[in-house]
Amino acid sequence: FWLLLWAGRSLTRVLAASAGRSWRLDPKEAKATATAIGAVTGLLIIMFGCTLLLNRIRDRHGLAADTTSWLLTLALFTGAWFAVTWFLPRETPDPGALLPGAAFVGLSLTGLQWFMQFYLPSKISRSSELVGNLGVSLAALGYLFLVGRLMASSFAVNAVLFERLGSLSRLLFGLPLVRIIPERYPTVGRFFDL
Repeated sequence: FWLLLWAGRSLTRVLAASAGRSWRLDPKEAKATATAIGAVTGLLIIMFGCTLLLNRIRDRHGLAADTTSWLLTLALFTGAWFAVTWFLPRETPDPGALLPGAAFVGLSLTGLQWFMQFYLPSKISRSSELVGNLGVSLAALGYLFLVGRLMASSFAVNAVLFERLGSLSRLLFGLPLVRIIPERYPTVGRFFDL
């Protein structure tokens, strides 16, 4: 338990620093809060547990459950990464600025998960025993490396798209019928930083 909390705290500090650099924040502002540490640790545990559950569903049921589980995996990774980035430092309080990075991580992690579960095992199983063991080790290290790169890249995706194109929330609330909502309900306007 303590090891898990320590790892979550370290990961949150690294993610907060990476997010701060991507959003060009002062390093003093890009600190990991206790709420962020708890949220990141908890959400990563939930992501891991749900991934194990979805893998079990894929193994035991047919094609329909397999296809549906991949859509659930995509939704899980996207939603969980959105929630993780919600607690990390950023330039704007607008949640619409976090959606591109969450979609990027969700799609990329789902694709990486598919590669690790369907393509790679057949390649490793056809190799010799020594090469197979080394292949498994390299695959695990490569997977963790790519997950880290995807996480760091998502901050850059969010910051660059927000800087160049603006927020998705501003685009949505710029539509004819929807633009009435922030005028009528100022709390909504403040929440989405309009």
